Amino acid sequence: MLDTNSVVIIMRILICLIVLVFIPRSASQAVSQPSFSHPSPANLSILCDNYGVEIRWDYPDTRHGVSFQVEVNDQLKQRKRDETTNRFLNISRLLSRAAYNDYNVTVKALWNEHRLISSSSIQFTFNQHGSSKIKCRLDFPEVKLSPRNNKLHVQFINPLHLYRNTPVLGNLTEHLTYFITTDTDSKEFTCKINNRTCEAYMSFPEIQDRYCVYLDGDIGQISFNNIRSCYTGELRDYPPTTVFLYSLLGVCVTLLVITGIILLLVKKCNAEIKKKASSAFPAFLEDMKSSNRNPLENKPENVFSTVLIEPADPKPKEQALLLEDSNELEQLYGSTDVENTDTDTKSTTAGSVILDDELDELQDGYDCPHALKVEIDNGDIVDAYGPRGEVLDL
Repeated sequence: MLDTNSVVIIMRILICLIVLVFIPRSASQAVSQPSFSHPSPANLSILCDNYGVEIRWDYPDTRHGVSFQVEVNDQLKQRKRDETTNRFLNISRLLSRAAYNDYNVTVKALWNEHRLISSSSIQFTFNQHGSSKIKCRLDFPEVKLSPRNNKLHVQFINPLHLYRNTPVLGNLTEHLTYFITTDTDSKEFTCKINNRTCEAYMSFPEIQDRYCVYLDGDIGQISFNNIRSCYTGELRDYPPTTVFLYSLLGVCVTLLVITGIILLLVKKCNAEIKKKASSAFPAFLEDMKSSNRNPLENKPENVFSTVLIEPADPKPKEQALLLEDSNELEQLYGSTDVENTDTDTKSTTAGSVILDDELDELQDGYDCPHALKVEIDNGDIVDAYGPRGEVLDL
């Protein structure tokens, strides 16, 4: 048997072994853990809209080595995780059947990416009949108001088309049911999933400066936020100026087309008439017409270089004076000399032949003298009245 001293020695040895084993391990843990306190992520908030869901939180420690793990649990106990070093995360891709499920989101703070420090959680849902306190609602697209048929025309893009690829509305098959409310009336409308746009008309019993409407609605269990939209102006719609311009342009184009068609028809009719008229001629006339077709030729005319200018018939009074002068000449010189002179000069009137050397000078009517010079004797020249002619060398 072992005595008391042996037992004491053995106990001391065991204590030493225990100390040697556990002290280094405790020291390593003390080194690996930070020497400061570990607060939990605070002020968790959910931002949800037509495009998805984003979670945000605050964390006071800004030292390196701290990351965050976000875990999403739905009511069917399905879990999906994602990690980030930011203070926010878009969790839209972690959602399944977002229109119906309630979600619990937990944000965990990690040290060196693996050791849990602290955590916080928040719940939300898009289902207006769900149990979560935070209920997300969607927004209506932009609403356009315009007068039409003395009513207010309300139009907007169908959310089931505009947000078709979002996690919230991606798999829905329900129609949109919405309500339009005015100061005096409220109506319900349905916009089917296959409609690209949603349209409605609202009447107002009285003329107002502004016409305002309120819209709200839902798609299945998902609700929309209420919005207010107003139109300023008259509900009586007048056709714009462009309508008249387009109408006038259409009339002008129509008239031009009709005119062009008429011209083509007239041209075609004329061609047919000419064709029928030419076919009505006998064959021998056609041959004669083609054989006797002699084009005219321009030939120069023979123009005489010697031009004989005859004076116009004198007036009766002047003619009487000429006859008297002629009688005096005959008495003075004799009729034989005058006749010989007329024959030699080939003139049509006695005493009126123009000399060849003066022909060029007297061709211009403005250069002709009013009275002819007649030589009575050598060097004795007198004025003779009568037709222009050649100065006789007596």
